[in-house]
Amino acid sequence: MISAVILTRNEEDTIVDAVKKVAFCDEILVIDNDSTDQTVQRAKKAGAHVYSKSGKDYAVRRNYAMKKANNEWVLFVDADEHISSKLAKDIQASVASRRYSVYAIPRLDYFWGQPLKHGEVRRAYKQGIIRLVRKNSGKWKGSVHEVFVPNKRVGKLSWPLIHNAHEGIADFLQSVNEYSTLRAEELYVSGQSTNVIDIMMRPFMK
Repeated sequence: MISAVILTRNEEDTIVDAVKKVAFCDEILVIDNDSTDQTVQRAKKAGAHVYSKSGKDYAVRRNYAMKKANNEWVLFVDADEHISSKLAKDIQASVASRRYSVYAIPRLDYFWGQPLKHGEVRRAYKQGIIRLVRKNSGKWKGSVHEVFVPNKRVGKLSWPLIHNAHEGIADFLQSVNEYSTLRAEELYVSGQSTNVIDIMMRPFMK
């Protein structure tokens, strides 16, 4: 009934635990982007079906995963996110009810062991992010910080998805460098520009 999807790139330290956390699903798919470590081997050993899909566009990879999934429902989880037993039961009950075809899940971000409920992560915590969808209920769009654009009504689950954002300064800066480059390329292709005020104020507001 439910296919779990995990996007990976060099996640050897977290992939086994990530697969275990979605063991309640009927199928587990790992969509790997040219990992150079033991991610693929460890994912297969943990029982996941692994597919290779290279490229910087996250939406393309998520849409690819939906086509590969064999079940009607698809749950998207990142390797650094944690699903509690309460959230797992919430997901199963919501799928069984068939009240909605798309569900947003509250996400609670942790940074260096501390929960974040303010700033730019507040919306993800209060409104939730779409991660549980039925096939043909919408499409993923956006090459970085991609979002699911639904064509059906959206429900919301009660229990949060726990996101362990960064283990330290080095990991944090590496993510900033990676995503800022992808976002710059996305803005350039779309013809969007910026200005000095935006460059100075946006980091301060974040």
